[in-house]
Amino acid sequence: GITYEITNSRDSKIRDKFTRADFALAVGGDGTFLMASHYVSDETPIIGVNSAPLTSFGHFCICDSGSFAVLIDKIEQGHVRAIKLMRLQVSIDGWVVPELALNEFLIAHREPAASSRYSIKVNTRSEKHVCSGLLVATPAGSTGFLRSEGGTVLAIDEENYVFFRARTVFAPWRKAPTQNWLTGSRRTY
Repeated sequence: GITYEITNSRDSKIRDKFTRADFALAVGGDGTFLMASHYVSDETPIIGVNSAPLTSFGHFCICDSGSFAVLIDKIEQGHVRAIKLMRLQVSIDGWVVPELALNEFLIAHREPAASSRYSIKVNTRSEKHVCSGLLVATPAGSTGFLRSEGGTVLAIDEENYVFFRARTVFAPWRKAPTQNWLTGSRRTY
């Protein structure tokens, strides 16, 4: 009894399709779920369905094909609570990155071996960095890339923190930059 439309990341009208949807099903793994999260509005819930539970971890997937029908019944009965997750919008030198990030952004030089040089300002605090890039993560992204870089893991639905972490800092002439910045703001950075 559900009217649906199938799309994929190569569809040029993907953003319009997600905007019109009452909810989205991301059938795949975490990559598929993260891709879908770029396009949905803040009011559109996403259900992650792990299509390969034997080979895919499915951190953002709440069910697989065997438990999907049971999940839909529980949603209809009001037994499943939606969790709101923070997403990041990033602008670089005035250019707004069109996709919102549910997990993290890595801002780095286009050549992986090159050093990144930038200044960062959050509220009244600012620093200059020379490093391999700046990692900016949401709480939902704190268990992946950020964690492997030494960051702190937060509850997935935490609403108050965004982490900034300079990667592989080069600072022989002065004190190294702060490695973790916590901020209680939900503003766009």
